[in-house]
Amino acid sequence: MVWLTGEALQARLDALIPKVFWSSVPLRTVVRSLSTNQRIAILMDRRVDPEQPVDLSLSDVAVRALLERIAEPRGLGWTQIGSVVYFGPAETAAILRTLSALRHDDVAKLPPAAAAVFRRSEPLAWEDFATPRELFGRLAQAAGRTIAGLDRVPHDLWAAADLPALPWVDRLTLLAVQFDLTFRIGDDGRSVELTPLPETIALVRRYPGGRDPQRLAQQWAELAPESQVKVVGNDVWVRGLLEDHERLASTPGSKTRIPPKRPATPRGAASKRQEIRFTVQNAKGPLDRILAELGQKLGMEVKIDREALARAGISPHQTVAFSVQDATVEALFEAALRPAGCTFRREGNVIVVVPASP
Repeated sequence: MVWLTGEALQARLDALIPKVFWSSVPLRTVVRSLSTNQRIAILMDRRVDPEQPVDLSLSDVAVRALLERIAEPRGLGWTQIGSVVYFGPAETAAILRTLSALRHDDVAKLPPAAAAVFRRSEPLAWEDFATPRELFGRLAQAAGRTIAGLDRVPHDLWAAADLPALPWVDRLTLLAVQFDLTFRIGDDGRSVELTPLPETIALVRRYPGGRDPQRLAQQWAELAPESQVKVVGNDVWVRGLLEDHERLASTPGSKTRIPPKRPATPRGAASKRQEIRFTVQNAKGPLDRILAELGQKLGMEVKIDREALARAGISPHQTVAFSVQDATVEALFEAALRPAGCTFRREGNVIVVVPASP
């Protein structure tokens, strides 16, 4: 299988599937079918029961939203590492990209020759009944290193998998996290040891505070309440998940060109507002939170028809991801809502969110 990667993969995740119907179909069959038909490499965590039945009937649903609809009722989640979609326990999916970023930070501190080894991208594949220790051994051989701590990995037999090229550090992360493990690379880059996941997994980043660091920090603390935000000098330091960092980096004062909340626009000035264009890069988060943020920044009221969404089987808490370039207000909301299978109607300064297919 030639898997989709890069922009082609993102476009496919945003694409609509005209009709989905599964009746008591095993989860493994559903995931494999979706993976093959959409040419998306999906890795299902070893801890997921592959035989649990899936009953689902949907029309015109985005692939992203479909993954969420399959995962959420089962306490599962999904995320992306490179060109691989990880599908597993929700708590693991929530921290996986942050965990990967932390290990990449570790690699960046190594001597250049050692760092190159851990950044080298290669495909990862195995046949049915492969054992995890065997796969760890293959990775060790590919890097010319030994991996200590394999006694932490119990015996298991895995179903076959075929994944596109990933950096060595991400290949090891995807294997280790299924045992609640990560790894530590020696300072010289010559040793690797499997270690238990820490209780807290978070990235620490420093950002320029601009003209008013305190105001920026207060705004960011509201946008990412689960992250720790503080001002040090003229900088704002954030400790949180990668997704929070990405969301904050796309707010006013950084990359996103969404203006701050403004006073109500006089009727005669409405046409000027419609000429404003917005750019959002790699926004990702719970749908209801993203809509609240957009409403706040645009000075608009967003109403979610939660009863209609519930009847359509759509969760307002599902994770959505989108990007827009020079978009109108309407195109901005359309991009945010499409992955969730939603649309909207505009009533003056009010956006009413409803299912795309009643």
